[in-house]
Amino acid sequence: MHPRLRQAVRVIAVILLATLWGCAELSGPFQASNSAEIGDNSGLRVVAGHFEIAGMFGTESADARLIGREITLGRERLGIAATQPDPQDPTHAIALYRFVRLDAAHTPYCAGEGLGFPVAGHLAIGDAAAGGISIVCLGTAAARCVHLGYQPWRKAADGTSLADYTDACIRAVRADYCGSGNSHADQGDTLALYDRLGIQHLRAADGMSFEAGWGAYGAVCVNHTRAPARMTLKDLRTECANLPRSRLGNSCDERNPALIFTKSPVAPSS
Repeated sequence: MHPRLRQAVRVIAVILLATLWGCAELSGPFQASNSAEIGDNSGLRVVAGHFEIAGMFGTESADARLIGREITLGRERLGIAATQPDPQDPTHAIALYRFVRLDAAHTPYCAGEGLGFPVAGHLAIGDAAAGGISIVCLGTAAARCVHLGYQPWRKAADGTSLADYTDACIRAVRADYCGSGNSHADQGDTLALYDRLGIQHLRAADGMSFEAGWGAYGAVCVNHTRAPARMTLKDLRTECANLPRSRLGNSCDERNPALIFTKSPVAPSS
């Protein structure tokens, strides 16, 4: 094909994809497409919070092309009903998808707004599906942490992967001190979260004191627990193998080797 003709075809394809993107309606029901399914995920991959698929012009965004398709994620068979850019992502790397289960009611896979985005690999909460893809639903601790800037596909200025920071943030938001996957937090908890890299800085923390330092596998140290009614320091001594007694109480501060730190109000009997 003549180079100019090839370039013209590429331009037309880009315009068509952009048009389809803008026409994606989030309120519409799932409708199966007559085109080929991506049942075995062949040619499908996750890049920086969105799907890409091998096409006639190489690998390209699959956001509009996946509407109405079915995908297999582990044992889950899901349909993609709609898609839109993520308004909370200033990097424009994340695409939101309305995933639905292929039952009679096309039940949303994600609660709340019913929207989520894909992430390559395993996060602190939830298992990665076959092929190494996890679905992050809006409203979860994982989504909050990604929107805070802890995007596991990114690297810090010094080349450090942010994947462990993502997991540490999830543990911190969920007050998962033992790294067991059990949350000891409520959605309305008051929390100040910051890190060593300066992705999140310590802002106003009136009435709060240092709570804990966090790593990818749970708390590194705990000064006081967020909600003693749900978990006390005494509980941590018996339940958390990752936390020696020397790292509980007043000895826990920012000098401990943690990735992320939290401050929270001190409740009685913590």
